Amino acid sequence: MAFLLRALVLPVFLSSVPWVAGSTFTLLLSLPNTSMPFSVGRIGAGALIAIDAVNRSPDLLAGHWLEHEYVDDECSDVNGPGKVVELLHRRNYSAFIGPACSDVCAITAKLAAFWNIPVVSPTCADQQFLIKKAYPTLTRVFGPFTKMGSFFVKICEKFGWRRISIIYDHRPAWIIPAEGIRYQAEVSNITVAKYLAFQTPLGQDNTHTALTQARMLQEVAEVSRIIVISARGEVVRDFLVEAHRRGLTTGDYVFFCFEPYRLEEMFGNFDWKRGDVDDSVAKQAYQALFLLSLYKPNDQRYWNFSNDVIRRSREDFGYAYAPNEKVSVLAAIAHDSVWLYAQALNETLAERGDPYDGFTITRKMWNRTITGIQGDVTMDANGDRESAYMMKHIQGAENDREFKVIANYFGTNKAYEPVEGVQVYWPGGRKTPPKDTPHFGFKDELFINIEKRFAIAVGTIAVFLATGTLIICLLYRKHIIRKKVSVVLWRVSPGDVTMMGNSSSSAGKVPYLNSKSIDDSLESILGNMKDKPSSHRTAVYKENICSVRLLNVKSVCLNRELLTELKQCRDLSHPNICSVIGACLEPPQFFLLTEYCPKGSLQDILKNGSIKLHWSFKFSLMLDIVKGMDYYMPSSGTQKGDVYSFGIIVQEVVYRRGPFHIPNNNLEARGM
Repeated sequence: MAFLLRALVLPVFLSSVPWVAGSTFTLLLSLPNTSMPFSVGRIGAGALIAIDAVNRSPDLLAGHWLEHEYVDDECSDVNGPGKVVELLHRRNYSAFIGPACSDVCAITAKLAAFWNIPVVSPTCADQQFLIKKAYPTLTRVFGPFTKMGSFFVKICEKFGWRRISIIYDHRPAWIIPAEGIRYQAEVSNITVAKYLAFQTPLGQDNTHTALTQARMLQEVAEVSRIIVISARGEVVRDFLVEAHRRGLTTGDYVFFCFEPYRLEEMFGNFDWKRGDVDDSVAKQAYQALFLLSLYKPNDQRYWNFSNDVIRRSREDFGYAYAPNEKVSVLAAIAHDSVWLYAQALNETLAERGDPYDGFTITRKMWNRTITGIQGDVTMDANGDRESAYMMKHIQGAENDREFKVIANYFGTNKAYEPVEGVQVYWPGGRKTPPKDTPHFGFKDELFINIEKRFAIAVGTIAVFLATGTLIICLLYRKHIIRKKVSVVLWRVSPGDVTMMGNSSSSAGKVPYLNSKSIDDSLESILGNMKDKPSSHRTAVYKENICSVRLLNVKSVCLNRELLTELKQCRDLSHPNICSVIGACLEPPQFFLLTEYCPKGSLQDILKNGSIKLHWSFKFSLMLDIVKGMDYYMPSSGTQKGDVYSFGIIVQEVVYRRGPFHIPNNNLEARGM
């Protein structure tokens, strides 16, 4: 660990190097020179092409220059950081492009944070780099595989799926994307019904492998129809062949797998065609398979870039691409890593900032979007790329089927974008995507629930109907009772009426109570009251003072018409109508109880000579009568009879004489 001790003196060396206008900034390209997919031979040319493009651009680093040095970090967490420390003692670097191996990156990025040097890595996909507190100057343009979960969630939302299962290889390369899908699904309220890892390495024992695959497929198929398989291409093919034999590829189930980019030695072969006995079965089974991978442009610019990478890899690093080998998308990511750094450096120089302040330049690379070889390159606020992905499906003629892009997902807008003019051919000839759950559930639990819900609904309806019927019956019974009660509410029992005497008090004063019930001496009491004014014929009924009106009849026939009239009279309520309280229509004496009027009736007032009636008073009396008639006539009155009666009353009010009185005429009513 001697290189760590020597690294402590590097800040003094770096701070002693002044920055002047027209400077050349040197990038340290740290990549392994091995057969790995992210070796310098395969992807390093992408970074060199970007450096040349920056130096040619009139809009970037005006008056300044980028150059690079290369170090083979051997993908070793010992030799890689050691070589970097040795180089830093001889040369000042403005940034590191790489490392690509996570083990090397874990140490180098921490040292770079101490040296305040920005590290822009085209890969380093391990989960540990999500926490930037330990790596404050690290930026990852590759983007963590966990972000693929966001794309898968958008796919589920597009097709209405809310339930999935995941089968994954126990190796870290396949655990990471599986975890990303699981995390994003659960955050988005998508049920992960099963999350199964391979218990033993597949591919060693064919019999054991087949049994394991069959068991796992059966286990997940019992609880979900959307199945994710995170494993090498050969393993995915084995699962699909087994799924086809179990009848899981006919339309009700769909499968997803993940191939980050095309590199068979690392991720396996995802093609259905292998030239073995399972080709015919695999071709049919793959109709139910969808493949997710990193976005790779398919335009002329990208093809020109790929040709340049092949040429520069041979010229600068001595690596010759095989005839059928395609340029990895990692080369484009290496290009965009340099391009992103150049944008941040250019802004720092324009602001007259320190181009060797790694922390500041790193923050300028975060939370922004640039246009690179892959199109829009969006970095989040944590220094990780919002990766772009593609969804592929088997397309083409019967004998020429291959994976083709049917949808894209870009980190810029985070949306599912179907490729225009490309149709999704669902398995089994379906025209619509399968549902994530059978109609009645996987074990008919939904059917049972439907039966329960139906029984509950029927029971609830029955309870409501019974309750409603009971309420209606009670209300009807109450209405009938009220109706019956309202018919006889006018009845007054003589025993409830207490007559009141009078102590020669003037009209308008309340008479005293003599505590004699009508039942005590009905004939004597009422006989003495026949000749008294109405104001003197008073009684107490149910603690209320009322007037007693005697009825000079021998008997009363309580027919329907009379009962209706009594009810109507009792229901009348108006300030200008004397209310009827009740009546006693039983022998020996018939009488009515009405509202108590302190000054007596109109007849009492007209006969009382001591009361002076001016014309204004007379008009007031007649107006009150009219108001009472206006209330009474629409419901119970007869227009002709009431108008005639009103005319007679008016005459009595005007002349204070009986009806048919003619001024200056001595004729009696009989003579008239």
